[in-house]
Amino acid sequence: NDARDTQIYKSNPEFWAGRPMTELMVTWASQDVSNLFLLAERQISSATDEDITRSRHLSDSFVLERLSMQVQVIEIQPALVGKFIGKKGANIRALENSTGVRFQQHGEGKYVVYAQDSMAMASAELACRTFLSPSKSQE
Repeated sequence: NDARDTQIYKSNPEFWAGRPMTELMVTWASQDVSNLFLLAERQISSATDEDITRSRHLSDSFVLERLSMQVQVIEIQPALVGKFIGKKGANIRALENSTGVRFQQHGEGKYVVYAQDSMAMASAELACRTFLSPSKSQE
């Protein structure tokens, strides 16, 4: 979107999290959606029937998978966010790999946890509590 002023993200990294949406946000989002339609038309016109069938199957599978997921928001104390994420994301990736969940940052110190089932969610909750609890040497 050429009309977007990318400098706004430097002064306000939470720009898109603000609600209600400002008129500027609605304008930029509308332009993005308009561009998505043009992109889709170009992709579809160059796609084979096999490409389209495969894409529809993958999309349907993705939607069904997401609809069946457990979703929860966890809050991390500001002082522990760095420890939670780790150097270059190493800690959060290790938690994802060991529990099978996915974390998505959603604002300052808030993370949405996506799990395949309640057991994976419980495993992630326990792993986060254990990982973020102070060790005996820090007490």
